[in-house]
Amino acid sequence: MLTLRYVAILIVISVSLLTIQYLHHQETTSLYSPSLAFESSSEDLPDITNASTTTLDNNTVRDNITSLSPLTKLPWLCDCFYYGSTIPQLLRDSPVPNPDPVPDGDTIPLIEQDGLTIPEDDIMTVINNNLHWPRTLILTVGNYGMRHHVYNWIRSLERTQEERYVVVCLDHALYNHLYKAGYGNHAFVIPASWSHYSVSNELVNYPSHNYRMITFTKTVVIQHILHLDISAFYSDVDVVWKRPRARDYVRKLMDIRGGNTHVLFQQDDEKQHKVNTGFFLMRPTPVMKRFIADTIYIQEQKEKSLWDTMNRDNDDNQDDDQLMAATQQAAMNEALSRMNLEIRSSHVVLLDLFLFPNGHSYFFKRYHDVLEIDPFIVHANYLIGNDKVDKLKEHGLWYLDESWMVSIDALLS
Repeated sequence: MLTLRYVAILIVISVSLLTIQYLHHQETTSLYSPSLAFESSSEDLPDITNASTTTLDNNTVRDNITSLSPLTKLPWLCDCFYYGSTIPQLLRDSPVPNPDPVPDGDTIPLIEQDGLTIPEDDIMTVINNNLHWPRTLILTVGNYGMRHHVYNWIRSLERTQEERYVVVCLDHALYNHLYKAGYGNHAFVIPASWSHYSVSNELVNYPSHNYRMITFTKTVVIQHILHLDISAFYSDVDVVWKRPRARDYVRKLMDIRGGNTHVLFQQDDEKQHKVNTGFFLMRPTPVMKRFIADTIYIQEQKEKSLWDTMNRDNDDNQDDDQLMAATQQAAMNEALSRMNLEIRSSHVVLLDLFLFPNGHSYFFKRYHDVLEIDPFIVHANYLIGNDKVDKLKEHGLWYLDESWMVSIDALLS
C-alpha cells in the first residue's frame, strides 16, 4: 500500500514537471510573432553578401529592425536575426529544424509592419466620409495629366448612382482642379509618407518608367488603405462603370464563401493565368497585407535590376519585355504565384471575364455583343494614347463634357 502511494506521488511530480516545461516552451515561442516566421532554414535564404545593409530610423521600422535591402525604403524585408533582436535568443541561436507550417507563409524573409503612419485628420475625414459598408472605399489614383480620364471615371460612377469615392491625387495640380470643379470632398493629395518616389504629372504610357512609378505608388496607396482596416475597392481611371450595383455584386461575391475570399481580381487574359491590377476588391487581412508588401518588394527589386543593367551597359534603351517585367502588374502576379491558388481553398478569386471585361475582351473580342451581355464595368486597358479615348467614344463610354473641362481649366490658368 505504501509502495503504491510513493508511485502515485512520483507520477504527480513527473506530470507537474512536464507541464511546467511545456508552459515554459509556450511562453518562449509566444514571443515569436508568426508574421516574422518563414519556413526556409537559414541555408535557404537568398545570398545577400553583396547587399549594402542600411539601418532605418525608428519612424520607418519599429524595434530598430535592420533592413537587408540595398534600397532605403524597404521596411518589409528585414533581418530579425541580428544582435539585439526581440526574437528570443533560443530561436535565434537554434532555429527549429522543422518548424510548424505558417499559413500563406512567404518563401523569403518578408516581414509586414504592424502599422503605418496614419494620415492627417483632413485626409481621414475625406476617407471616412466616402466609406461604404462594411468599411469599403472605392478609390483611384491619378495625376494632372490624367484629369480627363479621372473626370470620365467620376461621371461613370455618378451615372451608376455611386456617390462615395476618393481620388488620391499624385500632385497638387489635380487636386486644385478637382476642388475647383466641386469635388474637393472626394479628393486629397497623397501624403509624403505614401509616396516612395517622385512621379510625373503628365499623361504617361505603358510601360514607360513614369508609368511604372505611378503604378508602384498605386500599390503603396493600397497598402496604407489596408492598414487603416479598410477594404480597398480599387479602380483605374480608365475603368468605366456601366451598370448600377456593381459594388453590391462584387461585395456579395466577396462574402459568399464565408470570409475565405480575401481578394477579387479582374482577369487580364482569357486563360485565367494573370490578374489585372486595375480593378479589384481587397480585404484588409494579414494575408493581403503581406501580399501587397511582397508586391512592393518585388517591383522595387526589378526596378533596381533595370537601373543596374542600364548603368552597367550605359544604355537607356531597354526592350519592352524587360520593361513589362518591372511593372506593378507583373510584380503582383509574381507575388500571387507564391500563394495558395487551389480553387477550393484559395483566398484569391477571379471576376467573370464577361461581366468585368478588360479592353481586349470588350473592344476586340466583343464578347458582350456575341453573348448579349451588359457588363458591370469596362476597362480600357490594352489601349494607349489617343486610341484609348477614341475607343471609349466609339462605344459611347466617354461621358466627359469637353466644353465644361475647358471652363474648369480656365479657372486655373
